[in-house]
Amino acid sequence: MERREPGARSGLEPPVPAHGLRRLSPGRAGLDLIKTAVLAVVLAWIATRVLTGVVRDAPALVRTAPEAAAPVVWQHAGRLLRHAALALCALAGIDYLLQRWRLGQSLRMTRQELRDDLRLTEGHPEIKARLRRLQRDLLRRRMLTAVPKATVVVTNPTHFAVALRYDRARMAAPQVVAKGRNLIAQRIREVARAHGVPIVENVPLAQALYRGSEVGDSIPGDLFGAVAEVSPI
Repeated sequence: MERREPGARSGLEPPVPAHGLRRLSPGRAGLDLIKTAVLAVVLAWIATRVLTGVVRDAPALVRTAPEAAAPVVWQHAGRLLRHAALALCALAGIDYLLQRWRLGQSLRMTRQELRDDLRLTEGHPEIKARLRRLQRDLLRRRMLTAVPKATVVVTNPTHFAVALRYDRARMAAPQVVAKGRNLIAQRIREVARAHGVPIVENVPLAQALYRGSEVGDSIPGDLFGAVAEVSPI
């Protein structure tokens, strides 16, 4: 025979106490059975109390005329019906609260389900960050491609750079085709120099254009005169 070391566990693992207790918790059928049993006990208790009164009054009712005994019997019957109705209403209210609680428990989501639902709704943070990075790269390449077609680049002179394009025949106002700060501004200036685009240094105008307009938009109307003064537009 195969010997087993003391303390070694067999292939048939004993059930974990927590799992065993979970199996002992009543399910839907068990709760329905408990409710039925409680209802039967309550109705039996009410019937016992009423019948006790009937039995107590029975000797007197035997010696009483039927027309006089009938109201007493109806009084006991009405008492039985009233108490039974009150008990049924109370149990129905308790059952309603229990069913509502069980419905809330069944609809409640776990923490993991909440995380998964949030990721499905808003997207994974890694994917969103990568999409934003790709969008920034695409916008940067598109801006740098548009710089050679610009009419003028306004700088401050190192931190900001805004490239403007203006076609008198087709545009009502100059349009921002590229803008950036720091490294992007430096790259815009390099592309502009390489393609012979005029570069104008104007600190307040460059900052106003950078903060007051977006790529693809026309410049604000109150800046049109300032741009016309410092550029060949």
